[in-house]
Amino acid sequence: MKRLLLLIFAALAISAPLARATGIGWGNTAFDSLKMYDSQGSLLDNTFTFELGTWATGFTPTATNVASWSSNWKVISSAFAPDVNGWVSLDANDPGVNDPDQNIQYFSRSMTFNSNGTVQGGGPSIFTTNEQAYIWVFNSKTVTPGSEWALVTDSSLGATSDDIWRVPDPSGVLNQPVLWNLETADTAVFGSVNGVMGAGDQGVDPGANRLQTFNPVSVVPEPGSALLVLLAGMAVRMRRRSRQY
Repeated sequence: MKRLLLLIFAALAISAPLARATGIGWGNTAFDSLKMYDSQGSLLDNTFTFELGTWATGFTPTATNVASWSSNWKVISSAFAPDVNGWVSLDANDPGVNDPDQNIQYFSRSMTFNSNGTVQGGGPSIFTTNEQAYIWVFNSKTVTPGSEWALVTDSSLGATSDDIWRVPDPSGVLNQPVLWNLETADTAVFGSVNGVMGAGDQGVDPGANRLQTFNPVSVVPEPGSALLVLLAGMAVRMRRRSRQY
């Protein structure tokens, strides 16, 4: 009963008009029929964190620079277990963790920008108008065999009315609240969202889903492999130079 009341409260919070026009509500739809999975086809549990944020000026996240993501990531808002911190899911050891009827998988948060571009109650990062915002889903920001990542955003208007995930003018006044729902995401840099595939290693295809995290290890060359590529390149250059003499 307590969990149900929390879900109802969260659903009302994300659908209600925000107190400040520069506020943002973000999350997914409660009781969504499409679930969120990891790369092995298991439902996401409460070991995962959802972060809304943008990137440092000049940095574009790709599969080739995943090692630099953390140092260039600017967090706007976070959702994580337990429920009061925005992420409603089962513990990894719960018998129903991989049962779609029991693992509700709902995340919902809201935040407000100060007029100087910082976030109320947040860190020192400054966000500017029209920065593209992303949701980074992870169980660890470290690139390891057990890491699970998804990086998704909404970069264009869809068939239905939705808000592109761009930072509104922190000092401006909007006539309606800004609501970013995972259902409108149309771009996957990493993992997959709403059928759009990004980079990473998908071990198991769970079928129709809202979001799936992938493993980032496969997109980072192993030191030995990188060295072999470098040596091969040097050998080719030396051979070409020898032919010129």
